[in-house]
Amino acid sequence: MNKKNKTQEELNNEIKLLRKRITELEKLDSEHKQQQQQQQQQQQQKDLIGRKKIAAALRESEARFRMLFNAGKDFMAVHQIEKDGRVTNFMQVNDAFCEGLGYTREEMLKLSPRDIDEPERLEQLPAIIEKLLKEKHVLFETEHVAKYGHRIPVEVSAVLFQTEDGPCALSVARDITERKKAETELKALTQRLEMILGATKTGIDIIDSDVNMVYITAVPTFDFDFFATR
Repeated sequence: MNKKNKTQEELNNEIKLLRKRITELEKLDSEHKQQQQQQQQQQQQKDLIGRKKIAAALRESEARFRMLFNAGKDFMAVHQIEKDGRVTNFMQVNDAFCEGLGYTREEMLKLSPRDIDEPERLEQLPAIIEKLLKEKHVLFETEHVAKYGHRIPVEVSAVLFQTEDGPCALSVARDITERKKAETELKALTQRLEMILGATKTGIDIIDSDVNMVYITAVPTFDFDFFATR
């Protein structure tokens, strides 16, 4: 009887110890969960702060890009290049481009490079796009046709960049009207000078600032036999 009572007492003690251990484990588990929740909350807070910083940096970067994009006097535009090499409508255009061609921004965004380039050079566009895709940069001259028909000679520098939607081109077109006028005037003056020099009876040499011969007129040929018979 005494042995049975002792055994029962031992069982009761073991049960108490087990209950105590279970309570301790439950407490540890609760503390662990609380710690995990705190860590998750801290991480979420860090992620949120990080996302806010990234969003703020993106907004700042976009604002800076827009300011630089619209501050320039050159015509600037962005358009996408599709898989078959076709160009899409403009995705972005700067103020100078709109003002130079006489369109509103809304009107420009409904157009593509094919709509503003001179018709005579449209057949060259596929070759230009092919070179751009291959070399990532291309430089060429063309004429943009404004809303009311007048043409603007431009030198276009286009660079390729990648987006999630595919390759895009950033084009910067510089108005070279004055350069073309100067080239035309220089050509006319050169032709006139050659005509005048060609009509002279005396040989004339023209040298540049580095003492290089740049023009020589023909020296008149004299018939010395004619003078000898006189």
